[in-house]
Amino acid sequence: MEYKRNITIDELTPKRLREYYLFGLNLIDSNGKQMPDDLIQNQIDGAISFLEDKCATRFQLTRVYCPPDPNNLEEDMVEGENYDEIRNRIDWHVNDQQNYGYIQMPTNRLVSVQRIRGVYDNRPIWTVPEPWIKKRLASIQIVPTITGGLSAAISSEG
Repeated sequence: MEYKRNITIDELTPKRLREYYLFGLNLIDSNGKQMPDDLIQNQIDGAISFLEDKCATRFQLTRVYCPPDPNNLEEDMVEGENYDEIRNRIDWHVNDQQNYGYIQMPTNRLVSVQRIRGVYDNRPIWTVPEPWIKKRLASIQIVPTITGGLSAAISSEG
């Protein structure tokens, strides 16, 4: 394992701590047993959670699912496989389009967007074409690529 001055959260493991940061320390309990890796990992996870709470942000990549109907999750969405946490859907209003199509996201570090759908009465009725979605740091901008904009695209779907 190569020593690096800066490491990611995923690289912060019991093995790395033992080799580079806790070397020379006697990590043995009163019965002569060495401190197990799962106990060290528990302390790492606790420290990360504490910092995430204090900073009001997640340090690890988190896939968020905002279902159209929170009481009726889609069958193809599997926790741990397709998403890590569920949040309320993000409603879009006509004044959002008047604000150049910006939608403020409930996170300050947006990495990617899988899809945006139009929903009516808790049912998806239309998917925003991927080229229209412009990801920003903490917002999404929907920029229609057809003449007439969003209203023309929605009326053409029906």
